[in-house]
Amino acid sequence: MAALTIAGGVFLAGEGAAWAGKKETPAPQPQGELTVEKVTDVLWNLAGPILTNLGFSGCVGAAAGYALKKVGQFVAVCVGLLFLLVQGLAYTGFITVNWSHVHSTVSQVLDVNKDGKIDHNDFKPLMSNFLGAISQGVPSVGGFLAGFLLAIRTF
Repeated sequence: MAALTIAGGVFLAGEGAAWAGKKETPAPQPQGELTVEKVTDVLWNLAGPILTNLGFSGCVGAAAGYALKKVGQFVAVCVGLLFLLVQGLAYTGFITVNWSHVHSTVSQVLDVNKDGKIDHNDFKPLMSNFLGAISQGVPSVGGFLAGFLLAIRTF
């Protein structure tokens, strides 16, 4: 891993190329000067190992996670607007909604283990099946899932 120190306002990358198998000696620079090369070296030393480990599968996972997050937000907006429309029509008397029946039907669908309550034990099989399906056949499942979860949490 790259050893990074800040000395006198200058970033010094020590052993930055050690993980790549070669040792580079930096060209002598005035101590207070910050160059593009130094910043590039520091960024690569910090992000390089992560980027090379994630690779193709991680990038595809990040793209899938980002897409799922955006689609999920859109679906949430649509469901919210649909609920407002239905509730408005019910309030004005155009339709009658049996919310107790809607609640029991949704609960039956989401209660995977059929124990009468919706909890983490119902969530685990659903999430396991979902993640297994979207990562099927990807060269590095670990890289894919890391990129996927990173995109879900950050973007």
